[in-house]
Amino acid sequence: MGITSAEAAYVGDDVIDLQVMPNVGVALCPADAHILVQRYCHLVLNKSAGEGVAREVADMVLASRMPLEQAYELAQKPEFEK
Repeated sequence: MGITSAEAAYVGDDVIDLQVMPNVGVALCPADAHILVQRYCHLVLNKSAGEGVAREVADMVLASRMPLEQAYELAQKPEFEK
């Protein structure tokens, strides 16, 4: 993808993910992640696994680029599909 690991984000919820989390720029975990994972990730998300974690992360990425309202307005325009 042309990015470094420091520019990558990672979402994990179990102890196996602790091997990856120190090697990325931003480590995130769901609200119901293992307690050890919660201690080592940069951000504990509001959603639990299977309840919209991917959407929460996607909204955070979009919001870092522009206000969400603007992103949703752009997505409704026909030229967005091109």
